[in-house]
Amino acid sequence: MTTLRFVVPGAPVPQARHRSVALMRNGAPVIGKGGRPITHEYGDPRSKAYEAKVRDTALYAARTQSWKMPDAKVRLGVVVRVWRERRAGDLDNFVKQALDAMTKAGNVWVDDRYVVALSAGMGVDKARPRMEIEVSILGGANNE
Repeated sequence: MTTLRFVVPGAPVPQARHRSVALMRNGAPVIGKGGRPITHEYGDPRSKAYEAKVRDTALYAARTQSWKMPDAKVRLGVVVRVWRERRAGDLDNFVKQALDAMTKAGNVWVDDRYVVALSAGMGVDKARPRMEIEVSILGGANNE
């Protein structure tokens, strides 16, 4: 199979930026060896949950559609369509969420750096919010 298609049902969630906060002691930041505050990083739980949903959907689709993960020498094209209940959010954050989830799935591609063509769009569908994803093998060696 040269194209993998699947739909992630439910309201899409954009990839959130990781946040970091300084470790505090007695109202002052704890300073590390390099003279900088020691920080703790955390991610948005909603974003992490949605990434897992995309990953699991990609895994299931790859299994049921007999998708064979291409080697690193193959060029890939990706189409991402985001359907939300209302027009909100930056399209690039939804695309990044999808690409990272498929990399973590481990059976769609080796790494998203082999995606050489990308098409994305966002629309409104109040009745059926979702993310539609297509991955295609474009063929030919990837010139690194």
